[in-house]
Amino acid sequence: MFSQAIITFGEYNTELNSLEVNYYSEEEIGGCQFNITGATLTGAYGGVAEEANWTISNSETTWLGLSFSGVTLPNGNNNLTNIYFIPYEDEICIEFVVLAGGAGANINTLIGECFLTTAGCMDENASNYNPDATADNGSCEYLGCIYEQAYNFDFYAQTDDGSCIFNFGDLNGDTEVDILDIVLLVNQILEEQEN
Repeated sequence: MFSQAIITFGEYNTELNSLEVNYYSEEEIGGCQFNITGATLTGAYGGVAEEANWTISNSETTWLGLSFSGVTLPNGNNNLTNIYFIPYEDEICIEFVVLAGGAGANINTLIGECFLTTAGCMDENASNYNPDATADNGSCEYLGCIYEQAYNFDFYAQTDDGSCIFNFGDLNGDTEVDILDIVLLVNQILEEQEN
């Protein structure tokens, strides 16, 4: 009789742009390898693989973990690892899974559903922020005052939202029009007349 296992995606972490990779196995795991399609792997962290001090390695497409001292991962339901990724397709899938039992025998492994990505603006400061986005598509828009002469000029704004505050009589830049500005204006006029 062959041992059974399943490997699936779990929760998506929007702050870290990472996905849980979970497993259920009837027996302890001595090593694991899987590929990811639809995204570039940029790293991995956590899970029982890290807790067990497994040696973890990943390329842009493949995750690999094992112990050179024979430490196995527990059977049952567990979070194997969490992967950082940059999606390039609408769905991210796990493929070509190899799970080895503690003695090195292959564990027959099923693969769960793909993770569907949602493209959109992921910057909470943008006017078109999409809290459901799982892939930043470069569409973020920033509203604000775009005129450098205004007191509330917003360096990051791309589109004017009508909020600009101008005070053309404030010659000394202290945000008030008062006698100091009038004296400056008179002195400028007198200097121009002398020249």
